[in-house]
Amino acid sequence: MMDKIKNCWVFILLFFSFQSFGQKLEAFLDSSNAEVGELRKYTVVLHSPTNQVYWQSLKDTVCKGLEIIELGKIDTILQDNGFVFSQVYTVMAFDSGYYLIHPFKINIGDSIVQSNPNLLRVDFVKVDESADIKDIADVWDAPFIWEEIEAVFWWSILFISLVVLVFLLVRYWLKIRKLKVKKTPEIIIHPYDFHWKKITDLENQNLWQTGKEKEYQTEVSYILRSILEHKFDIPVLEETTQNIMFLLKPFALSNALTQQIQSTLNFADFVKYAKGKGMAHQHEKAMELLKNLVELLKEQNAE
Repeated sequence: MMDKIKNCWVFILLFFSFQSFGQKLEAFLDSSNAEVGELRKYTVVLHSPTNQVYWQSLKDTVCKGLEIIELGKIDTILQDNGFVFSQVYTVMAFDSGYYLIHPFKINIGDSIVQSNPNLLRVDFVKVDESADIKDIADVWDAPFIWEEIEAVFWWSILFISLVVLVFLLVRYWLKIRKLKVKKTPEIIIHPYDFHWKKITDLENQNLWQTGKEKEYQTEVSYILRSILEHKFDIPVLEETTQNIMFLLKPFALSNALTQQIQSTLNFADFVKYAKGKGMAHQHEKAMELLKNLVELLKEQNAE
């Protein structure tokens, strides 16, 4: 009830206590007494013929030990004879004692106007020592208030909806893209056709006839090893000639064919590593052996 009466008095003062073409600064508390931790209102009212005023800035305290809990905005009222400015500070002390609030100062043009000082008495909370000692009160359960989470709830729904929409669009795009991509049919080339093409390409290049014996025998060695690997299912591409002949023993090849394979591989090694040239009939025999061996793959295809 007392707070309401004080507030009414403030508004009456704002509207009816203005002095014509004068300047007046007042500061007052809603009560000169308080208990530790109790809020009090400290109000500053300025009557000025001009609005060119420079308000004193208070941020944390109005005096030592008297903390500013809430800083109100500066209200301005235009009257016939000037302006009325007011600002309310909500203050509180955390210790008992007397707190002197020094005069509030405001610059109006070249002059300085100051208010009256104020004194606030703060006492400790009165405790009835004769009363029974009570347990600490239980923690109250906070009620569920929909308005506090309504905005977060709808933003969450919007975010989830956008994520789902993006996921569906990406999935649909990938599906359409997959349908548009035409699968290239896999072309299976039989070992016989593959090696026969390699042989004919090598023969048509005329490498050894043009002084490229090393390149020619390197390709002969590769084709021969590849034919043996496909025919007998043994890894010989990276093996030495000696190891290849050892791996061929279980297949009981004829002595003549075994001798031709070994001779061709040895001659290829000679040309590749010893930089030999060889005779024309040696290169021709190597080509003849390749054509005879590839027929083994043709028979395998027919089976």
